[in-house]
Amino acid sequence: AKRLENVYLDTTLVSELGYIRYAVEEAGPEKVFFGSDNPYGSWATELHKLDECGLSEEQLSWVKGRSVEKLLRKVPTYD
Repeated sequence: AKRLENVYLDTTLVSELGYIRYAVEEAGPEKVFFGSDNPYGSWATELHKLDECGLSEEQLSWVKGRSVEKLLRKVPTYD
């Protein structure tokens, strides 16, 4: 994901918290999205894992929303 502009990662069902931190550190927080696998997974559990994995507040703000906002701004609209 770090080297490929159009590849992104998400946090869905990652069982080892260190993997989330590793993904953010290696790919950058702007390339990692929060994911819950809802309705099959619990968004509350997935959000709790993010809060416990040791990311900075800045990194968390990217993963919890800023990264997907940045990506969606690139999507063309066809009005």
